[in-house]
Amino acid sequence: MSKIYTVVNRVVTSWTTTDGTEFTSQTNEVMSRSNLIYLYKIYETEEEARTIAEAPMSKGQITSMARIDADIKTKHDAFILKENTIAAAKMRHEEIRVRHEIKASVLKEFRIRTLSVSLPKLKKVMFSITGNKQFNKWSYNPTKDDDVFRFITVQQIDEVYEVLNFV
Repeated sequence: MSKIYTVVNRVVTSWTTTDGTEFTSQTNEVMSRSNLIYLYKIYETEEEARTIAEAPMSKGQITSMARIDADIKTKHDAFILKENTIAAAKMRHEEIRVRHEIKASVLKEFRIRTLSVSLPKLKKVMFSITGNKQFNKWSYNPTKDDDVFRFITVQQIDEVYEVLNFV
């Protein structure tokens, strides 16, 4: 386990890692080494960080530190926003993946259950439940259409099963 240190507003923060890539602060904030280097000046020893934190500053240095701290805060806020955006995108992606898996399993079940039903009868039942004219077209085959959910909902498919006595 290795440690590095950062100084923000004259406060020393220690960051620990076990794998060398992800660092955890004493406040349980997690960041990669590259993000730490981007956001903060890194000190390898605690003494070095404490020396910087406790050093007396001139008025110019105080103004400069205030600007640097504001810049760090802005970068940190932007980093957190970016991380939150990435996390939200991953959640949306996971939702879409799960929804796709559910639709695929429902479609597979639909195809298996309707194998024994004649196509005209199936289309007639689907039309009577949905009212969608797509099911009246002679060329349309709902058992071969991978995108059948454009025309019928999962609840309506359950109704089709009921009408066909598959329940």
